Amino acid sequence: MLFSCQKEEGSETTTSGACTPLPATPDYGWELAYNNREVLSRITTSPFNNDELLISTAIVDDNSTDGNIYKYNLNSAELSLVAKESVSSTPQWNTNDQVVFTTAQSGFSLFYMNSDGSGLTQVPEYFNIFKPRWGIDNTKIYFDDFNLSFQCVEADLSGNRLDTLNCPYILGIDFFDDKECLIYYPIEGGQFSIYNFDTDTIRSTGDQLPDYPISWFEVNDDNPNQFVFENSMGVHIYDLSTLTYTTIADSCESKNYLCPTYNKDHSFVYAIEHQYFPITGEQSGLLMIEDYIVKISPNGGIVDRFRPLFD
Repeated sequence: MLFSCQKEEGSETTTSGACTPLPATPDYGWELAYNNREVLSRITTSPFNNDELLISTAIVDDNSTDGNIYKYNLNSAELSLVAKESVSSTPQWNTNDQVVFTTAQSGFSLFYMNSDGSGLTQVPEYFNIFKPRWGIDNTKIYFDDFNLSFQCVEADLSGNRLDTLNCPYILGIDFFDDKECLIYYPIEGGQFSIYNFDTDTIRSTGDQLPDYPISWFEVNDDNPNQFVFENSMGVHIYDLSTLTYTTIADSCESKNYLCPTYNKDHSFVYAIEHQYFPITGEQSGLLMIEDYIVKISPNGGIVDRFRPLFD
């Protein structure tokens, strides 16, 4: 992986993003290069307002495994460093102003902190875990445990495993309320199901998605019949009442999306966008990656595209 340093003169906004067919893949494959040294990795919206994001980045300088977590104000474009951590899961920000995440450098163990970076604590009892989520009461966390074949574990921040849910091999969980949660099975084309905590049972949503994997999803707290998800085809909103989904941002071979997340009042979806540009001439075979944060209307379409200033 290469990177190309370009000094950023100011906060960058662009109206680009059209799909452009790429040339045929070279026999030896594309060599990827980022247009910036510090690249966007994950984003999370504030549970308190529509104005703040937590942005996670990765440093792609040589073989660096470094990264940072920032708090970003959408109105003022102010960027504040919160923690020097390279995350391996999307940080989850709760209404107690706490954040949980995992890092690969620590063996995929759990960390938690306040949203300003204070109180950063590692919980070494949890390792080889993925996609931690807060429960409804903000005291319990739920994660997929590699050590248990990706079963979902209920735990607390003190290192105590409280329960193992009857959910074999899931990759992702999000909550409707304190009784039920949405889970995703990455098998047979991808199956969303609903787990009931009282009965310890699973029921299918009654529909199966087309056969490409889901990378991330998030429930709409104001409308539990809906959730946003992304895959190789784009960003979509699924409606459980009709068992249908609507595409709100299309991916293509020169553009894709990561980590879609609703803002506080669910009026917009934010996501990371990657755009791919082939380099010609002496560097033929090089595919340059530009990354942005996009603001997407739930009715479809990119409303804004920007990239915060990193030092």
